[in-house]
Amino acid sequence: MPESLYRVKFDDVAITAIHPTGSRNVVRWDKLTKVTIRTTDGEPWELDLFWCFHEDAFGPSAVFPGGTPGAQKLIDSLEKRLPGLSAEQVEKA
Repeated sequence: MPESLYRVKFDDVAITAIHPTGSRNVVRWDKLTKVTIRTTDGEPWELDLFWCFHEDAFGPSAVFPGGTPGAQKLIDSLEKRLPGLSAEQVEKA
């Protein structure tokens, strides 16, 4: 399923990941505990990079592919909100 079918939106309160089926996962900024990146070996035929946003220790509360519309704006915002995060370092990784 291509990244373009997903959406990610954010504001000062929360991040919302919208799945192609229309389901939504919301992570509030004040509840965010961890941001991780999951990769697979599926490239070039499958999605291979996913952003995962956690509110607790039980797994990610919101997940979306790296090329999702709106993802780059969110990543740029993360640099301002999360000290130590660098989009440049993420790209190198």
